[in-house]
Amino acid sequence: MHHLFTPNHVQLLNSCYPPASALLTASPDYSPNSQELSRLTYFASNHPAKLTKVGSEIEKKLRHEARKARAGNIRARASLLISLAILRALATECRRDIALISPSLVACVDATMEALPTDLEVVARAASVFTSWTTYTDGHLVGTDSTLTKDYLSALSRFAALSRSTLADHEVRNRTRLIGFAALSGALNSEALYHDPAQFKSQVSTIMRPLLVTLFETEIDVLDEQAAAVKGAPSSPYLAEFRSRPTIERRAASIHIHIDGDNGPSIADVSNASLRAFYTLVGHANSAQLGFIMHSAFDSINDAQDWNDFSHCCWLSHKMSEWAQYQYRYAVPTWLVERLCRHQDIPSPVTYHVTVAEMATTVFNSPIPLVNLSTSDIATNLIALLLRRVESDTDDPLAPAVISCIASLGRHVYYSDQIQDLTGEIINRISAVEARGAISLGKAGSARGRTHAVRCLLAALIGLIQTAARSEVLEKTDANESAGSTPAQTFKQEVAGNGRVSRRTPITPDIWQDTVGLLCDNDYTVRSDYANALIFYLAEEMPKNGDNHSTEDNGKWSKGLAEGPLSHALKLNILLHAGNTGTKFLHAVHAYIYILATSSHLGLTSSPTTSPSHSTLDESSQLRAPSQNAGEEENQEHDLQIQVNGRPSFSISQKPRGRKASVVQRLLAESPLGLASASACSADYAVILNVLTTVHEEFPVRGLLTGVPMLNTLDALVSSVDSLDDVATIQRVNAIREIIARTWLVIGQVWNTPKLVHLAESVR
Repeated sequence: MHHLFTPNHVQLLNSCYPPASALLTASPDYSPNSQELSRLTYFASNHPAKLTKVGSEIEKKLRHEARKARAGNIRARASLLISLAILRALATECRRDIALISPSLVACVDATMEALPTDLEVVARAASVFTSWTTYTDGHLVGTDSTLTKDYLSALSRFAALSRSTLADHEVRNRTRLIGFAALSGALNSEALYHDPAQFKSQVSTIMRPLLVTLFETEIDVLDEQAAAVKGAPSSPYLAEFRSRPTIERRAASIHIHIDGDNGPSIADVSNASLRAFYTLVGHANSAQLGFIMHSAFDSINDAQDWNDFSHCCWLSHKMSEWAQYQYRYAVPTWLVERLCRHQDIPSPVTYHVTVAEMATTVFNSPIPLVNLSTSDIATNLIALLLRRVESDTDDPLAPAVISCIASLGRHVYYSDQIQDLTGEIINRISAVEARGAISLGKAGSARGRTHAVRCLLAALIGLIQTAARSEVLEKTDANESAGSTPAQTFKQEVAGNGRVSRRTPITPDIWQDTVGLLCDNDYTVRSDYANALIFYLAEEMPKNGDNHSTEDNGKWSKGLAEGPLSHALKLNILLHAGNTGTKFLHAVHAYIYILATSSHLGLTSSPTTSPSHSTLDESSQLRAPSQNAGEEENQEHDLQIQVNGRPSFSISQKPRGRKASVVQRLLAESPLGLASASACSADYAVILNVLTTVHEEFPVRGLLTGVPMLNTLDALVSSVDSLDDVATIQRVNAIREIIARTWLVIGQVWNTPKLVHLAESVR
């Protein structure tokens, strides 16, 4: 009944409802009178000033209906559903002026969700109203209107609670979660999320928890399969381009409850909805917003105590970096490393720290390129963390994870000198630790801490280079497998087939030379680890510069002499040039090998050396060279000294290098005193042979020029033994003679000299 003084907009609104007696028969659609609804929306769209009043009237009516429906009134529930349908129609038809009705609309949604949170039919209709508003709003009221912001965040949290429902009935739980995710997807595809940066964090913290609850409940294999489908086919072209479409062209999703009698939604449907929402959130975020997303994700995982779930945590970080916009992907690993380095002084790392390190390693090892990534800063932070952890506890369980993370930085090369710069940073830290003698000077257990620090840095160093090498192999394989006829593809295939793919600068010997002193470290474990690293560097990384011209005929270097005389002369000129850094490096290697084989003290200090087994050698016997050879040996030792300290250092200051040089001179001076007092163990002599073999196989020319003088010096030393009555002296003399003979055998095989091979085999 219309009263004489009833406002027109109230009359139009009331006429949209069926008579009270017909409310019970309005199911299952519970829709308003279509003709009257058209009149109301026409009136509201042509009189925008009345929209606020219409919204207030609907809000007042809806709150009354919600209270009665909560008490079990069936007619009030039917009227509530009709009111929500009227609200959605107004939001859709009056989208240009939706800001005028926004406060009432959002308040109605929140009031409905508060009154009937378990009535899925009512909740689904409220979610439809909510997505209509999120689709058409420009978001400028969020953060500006405090009342609307409060109601909006409250409604968002209620939909988030639905998305992580824990009802015992699986079908009802899946339906409830799907409705919640539909509403959250509407928020994720709305300007309401992105307009105010201050409100972005609070909204994301509300949304992330239900997303992660479902994702962590789904198996990794299922997630990978669904992720491929999500990335290849977005849920809707309108949602994928919502920010670029004008308001008039947007389409709001309609949410309906599942029909009774049909097969209920499965957990796969729920995880797919969660995955699509997560894909939307990450794909639209910039670098700062990705940081907020990561922070919210960590808070959710921490609240759920899911840090033990390594696979899902690593999958999460991988997908975040993959689905983020290309120019913002770097923010994910950068944030992870910063978070990892934030608490360096925790006595014993919890599972959280190991998981974060694994997440960062997963991102670095993934095939996804990370442009704008500051690899040097990340490496510096990780190295500082590693040394700090080792200083606190030499058996720190976080150290292996950090080492793997440092090594994974070699997976992608973003500029030509990247691996060389990272290697220089690690070598610089090794030199500093070696020069100081301990990273925790004056503390108990400093020697053990220093040893473990050097070994961890060596592991990170060799891991970095190996990762870069494996990455080049993968690129080479891809180049060979790609079939194309373009000049660029043809060139890549030729380069891949002819040799090394030179996307990065190889590590030059003048950088690596700062570590050669570790061959004579006073700890055997350091010597052994460094020898393995040195052999890998010589064989796989050190530039050959034409030194290795082996052919298929058993690798005989002399076959390379078939090249033209001019080309051969140019390469020999490079090899023999006095300023060649590779030649200087090999001189230093041979000098330290000589010290290792003969010196009575190793390392920068005169502390006793460690070996795999306790040495029982008698240190009383000494070996003295004959007087007629003294002058020759002195000149040779002087040459070895010049080879060690004859160049400026690239990565460390002159003070540590000067200290190294003085120690080398002292050790060289002590070397001829006698083999019985030498500190090397039997395993060290095996290491010496392996290093010399690698040198002559990989660098035939320079190995010959730099190694033969050292071999002659060693031979002169063992030949000058006055007496072989001491067992220890006999063992060391025999070991050195075996090294000399085997090395000459390798030289003869490399240079294809049968006479030399026969001679070396005859003296073994």
